[in-house]
Amino acid sequence: MSSPLTHALKPFLVRRWPALTGAAVGTVVLAIADLAAPWPLALVVDRIFDGQTGAFTLTQADIRLLTFVAALVVAIALVEAIAGYFSDLWLQSAGERITHELRVAAYDHLQRLSLGFHQRRAKGDLVTRVTGDVNAVGDLFAQSLGEVVKAGVLLIGMVAVTVWLDPLLALAALATTPVLAAVSIAYRRRLRAAARRQRKQEGAIASLANEALSAMPAAFRMPSSPSNCACMREIRMPSAIRSALRARTRSPS
Repeated sequence: MSSPLTHALKPFLVRRWPALTGAAVGTVVLAIADLAAPWPLALVVDRIFDGQTGAFTLTQADIRLLTFVAALVVAIALVEAIAGYFSDLWLQSAGERITHELRVAAYDHLQRLSLGFHQRRAKGDLVTRVTGDVNAVGDLFAQSLGEVVKAGVLLIGMVAVTVWLDPLLALAALATTPVLAAVSIAYRRRLRAAARRQRKQEGAIASLANEALSAMPAAFRMPSSPSNCACMREIRMPSAIRSALRARTRSPS
């Protein structure tokens, strides 16, 4: 069953399928290039250094092999650079267009809602939804999606190569996967709940700032009041976010 986010983004993704498909192909090629990067060194070790116990002289076959390895390294680097460039270009281009279309659709949807809805909801929270949340979707395409897909393809390739070379080693390496999956799922739920609380706090701050700044011309005509500043200070950062920030600042760079 598709998630509500996937269902909401599906019309925007369908309209940008050529760029997204090109970015997906480029990401797969980039992952394959990363998997092939150690192969030239393996050729040199297996074909030239294997069985050598001391000083040795390169034969014509060894020189031809080294020439082939050098050309292979250049070719892999070139393919990796081209695939990475076009993958980032297409993905960021699609992300920018999807972000713009999603922002326009969200604004049109807000205009069609009833007056009672707008009276119940704080204006700053709605502004945060139209700007901050939509920008987060754009950052997902521009910064995260390509890396996640590349990491997934690279992981699948590494597992396949490891199983092909040494099944026992692959089994030992994958033995911790269930534990890592359980920890990831548990922390994902906590991070999702913390992100919801953070967005709620950001909406409250934006609403308070919007109301205060809108009333600024009237405030200059009367003695200043610290009430808005006090309300702003009362809006606390969620404990999960504070813990994550403390851990990040304490970790070595």
